[in-house]
Amino acid sequence: MEGLARYCAGEVSLAVEGLVGPAQVEWLDRVREDLESHRVVLTWLIERGRVTEASHIAWGLLWFWVIRGHAIEGLRWYEEILSRPPLPPGVESRMLNGAAVMRYMQGDFDRARTNVSRALVLAEGAGDTDAAVHAEWILGFVEHIVGNLDAARDRLARSVKGFRAQAIRWATGQSLTGLAWVALATGDAGQAERLLDEATSVLRDAGPWFLSLVAYQRAILAVRRGDADEAIALMRDSLTRIRELKDHSLAFVGALVVLAAAAALKGDDAWVARILGAQDAVTDGTGVIVVDSSSRHLREQVERDSQARLGPQRWALAYAAGRKASIDALIKDIDNRQPRD
Repeated sequence: MEGLARYCAGEVSLAVEGLVGPAQVEWLDRVREDLESHRVVLTWLIERGRVTEASHIAWGLLWFWVIRGHAIEGLRWYEEILSRPPLPPGVESRMLNGAAVMRYMQGDFDRARTNVSRALVLAEGAGDTDAAVHAEWILGFVEHIVGNLDAARDRLARSVKGFRAQAIRWATGQSLTGLAWVALATGDAGQAERLLDEATSVLRDAGPWFLSLVAYQRAILAVRRGDADEAIALMRDSLTRIRELKDHSLAFVGALVVLAAAAALKGDDAWVARILGAQDAVTDGTGVIVVDSSSRHLREQVERDSQARLGPQRWALAYAAGRKASIDALIKDIDNRQPRD
């Protein structure tokens, strides 16, 4: 078992960079191939009180948990390690940060905020600048979701500065994307566009998953302008990227909400029902929800209006078909509806 533990620790040390870099797809698959070994080693280390080694693996797999829709499992590992005090401050702060991300994905924002606030206090007290800037970044996203936009802007601006100082490009881009979300929430479309342009430039050499969130926000802007075709084109590109990543996370469920809104602009209510059925199937299977309140409200409005126009029976049939739809089928739906020259 010691040999397997060393192997997993070595693989995760490489995965920390691989999961956020240009070879993201390959690394997601590589982690998936070793996932049972990682699970066995995590259990073995935790049972023996070797929490620092266990935390290295659990934290290193953060982006696997996020992108492949394993938020429930990721949270379980972070909580399991947190239940074994006393923990070194660095270990505890990272596990709290990880737990906060998993709770955020599942819509448990109050507990996510509690976790990450504690992580920030611990990291700052220990002089752990890496854990502290990650906490600032996570807290910025949480504050945005709960409506504290000034606090969110402040936290995210600090994280941009901190990540730039550490030359962590994916995280800098993520923080800029978060600032764009704040701009969207305040109705400042111009500032959101500028921030998304900057994020795109920074994320050019990062993992493709991060750019899918940028595309999601650009599509929201297109929907707000009433430009259904642009929003659909953006979401087609995003779904293609998501298919390559085998993503069942925030990017996927978010993309489907915006796609449904664009379908509603086109007046295709049966397509709206099909898309929302697919989204709910992913949420039921992974626990991942649409966290952005403006997108949740958009979904509620689109669903209500389209269902009223379509009628309960036709809606139910299209919705049920959508719950069985694959990403390939969703992309084919787009292609079948694209205007032909």
